[in-house]
Amino acid sequence: MGAGNATAAAKRHTVTAIVPSWITDIIASTECCVTQPRRVVIVWSPWVCFTFTFTLLQIRRWCQNCTMSASPSSVRTAFDRDGYVVLRGVIPESTMLPIEQMYTRLVDEKAEDWHRRGLVRDLGTGLPFNSRLAVLAAQLPEDKLSEVAQGLDIYESLVPELHALTLDAGLLDAVQGLIGPEITLSPIQHIRPHVGAGDRDQLHLWHCDMTVTVPEADGVEMITAWLPLVDVAKETGCMQFARGGHTLPELVNGHHLTPRPYEEAGGRTLPVIDTPMRRGDVVLFGGMTPHRGQHIHALDFVRWSVDVRFQRTGTPSGRPQWPSFVVRSATEPAKVDRSHSKWAARWRRALKTSPTFAHRTSGPIAATAGNNNNSAPESSTSKL
Repeated sequence: MGAGNATAAAKRHTVTAIVPSWITDIIASTECCVTQPRRVVIVWSPWVCFTFTFTLLQIRRWCQNCTMSASPSSVRTAFDRDGYVVLRGVIPESTMLPIEQMYTRLVDEKAEDWHRRGLVRDLGTGLPFNSRLAVLAAQLPEDKLSEVAQGLDIYESLVPELHALTLDAGLLDAVQGLIGPEITLSPIQHIRPHVGAGDRDQLHLWHCDMTVTVPEADGVEMITAWLPLVDVAKETGCMQFARGGHTLPELVNGHHLTPRPYEEAGGRTLPVIDTPMRRGDVVLFGGMTPHRGQHIHALDFVRWSVDVRFQRTGTPSGRPQWPSFVVRSATEPAKVDRSHSKWAARWRRALKTSPTFAHRTSGPIAATAGNNNNSAPESSTSKL
């Protein structure tokens, strides 16, 4: 074959192309620190094309599982644009596993109590953490379902493992990137065992977190950190966000949003984004960001999750009758008290004198999880 023919054959199997935006978006969507080329010229054969695409997918997989590596400025940019940011691998297993072990023991106690009272026959012994409570709950009579979450919330169990989570360095580093180094833990803090309902209806209402504070906190930049104790996907109740909805306060209507929360009155549509997450991941979002949990299709699945809120030290918490805790300070580090016993004692004193709180759109609500008040507390399993 002559040189000219060889050149012509080569041209039939190569192409010069601008890498399309969907390829750069593979990396951009991971919120990772990998540099994202916007205009790349490549000459490739079909084999090079395959190898290049495979490599990109591997990079995406790596990005989704790496420890939080995005720069603080990129996290801030994503947060301001979208109202939330998902960070991968923030919480180490050395922090997560003790929480699972402690709550496994608490579920043991519930199972034994229900068995003694004749409410369940199958104790579910040996079932995984992400299913046992659901199997137990399925055996309870309807009028006892309020007991599923009862006694489990952070301010009820007051276990040291959850106190340690609120002081986790990786978590606080992530929050510091948004509000700076003077960080206070809000009294709005929960652990939620959300039990699957199969084909039964589950009520998941769009809402913004600032509506569960009193008005004195309006204008405070309050950051919610939501983290699953088990891996979650769309089918197992992962969080869903109306991206950019925090810029449209007219969407907020009392405690919840309008029936079509992702539609602006002016006609612009906001994308609704699912956020599948693995244990150790954290999603940070603002107090005016519309969000909700999703329907759990499996009857034997429990979406265990923790949500805690942080704010700049010295700003109103929105629940002044309950305690706030300085968890990081660059200027006055002595204000950070890492004592679990003192943390628990402050909660006990506060709940003794102020056992209820009031959402701004519902009346007083008892602090006990799982009550039958029509305006159920945040810790109710029927909510996020």
